[in-house]
Amino acid sequence: LGVDPAGMVGKVADQDRTVGSDGIQGCLVRAFRSEEIGGIVLEVNKRRFLFVLLGEIVRDELDDPVIIRESHPRMPVCHADGGGMGVGIEQAGRCHAFFSHDIGGFIGLPDDELYIRWAQLGLFSSHSRCHGAGDRTHREPWFFSEQACDIFRKFDRLRYSLMPYIYEQARMCTETGLPMMRALFLEYPEDRNVWRLDDEYLFGSQLLIAPVLKPLAQSRTRAVYLPEGTWYDYFTKEKHVSHGQWIQKAVDLETMPMFVKEGTVLSYCSADRTLCDGMGDIVRTETWTN
Repeated sequence: LGVDPAGMVGKVADQDRTVGSDGIQGCLVRAFRSEEIGGIVLEVNKRRFLFVLLGEIVRDELDDPVIIRESHPRMPVCHADGGGMGVGIEQAGRCHAFFSHDIGGFIGLPDDELYIRWAQLGLFSSHSRCHGAGDRTHREPWFFSEQACDIFRKFDRLRYSLMPYIYEQARMCTETGLPMMRALFLEYPEDRNVWRLDDEYLFGSQLLIAPVLKPLAQSRTRAVYLPEGTWYDYFTKEKHVSHGQWIQKAVDLETMPMFVKEGTVLSYCSADRTLCDGMGDIVRTETWTN
């Protein structure tokens, strides 16, 4: 529809100018705020969609907070212009199924290392976009160094190849209400160690993601908590039998610790095509077990 939900609050769209994604003209569109659900409800032909808004916050002359940058219009998506993983896990705990953020950040220009870390996290969110403010603050990978572009491409291709897993997990999220970016306490509520753990998460039900959050100048290791069970390092295939414990992983710029739960079967499609005509055929499967 191309509708700005915030701009539509309290209004009804001109039906002669609205066209749905199916090409049908004349959609009846209106929007209203709901304090009960903490967001904007967009109603299209009497079908309602929730938009949770995160973004830049400023103060008006009465010192009241005002959101000046609204979220990307998807449903049921929570998209942060000025937030990251901690915000995502918090929103996931509130049962917002799909969350992402602006790769590279919305304001300012990151250096190569920060951009790489942002991309590694962003490409393992439910949906990914490179986005920022201003004509001189590009977020596309080709505006950074060749190394940054190569690492972005590596993780982007991995994401595309894992689309069968992502699609299946997204379907489960829409059916169950569980978030795609999942705090560990949702899967391991009896493990006290994960109750306040907010720097790693489950991507769907089977993959554990631990983004690197410190510059290499500060640390070349990443502490990762593995809940009870058997886990495999996605990249090295190293097996870890955990009783609920921390491990240390060496990291470099190309590394983002990623673990697979034992018993997982991952299906892969080709990473050499867009998704305009679907993800195509399964080209291989990988079973993570003894």
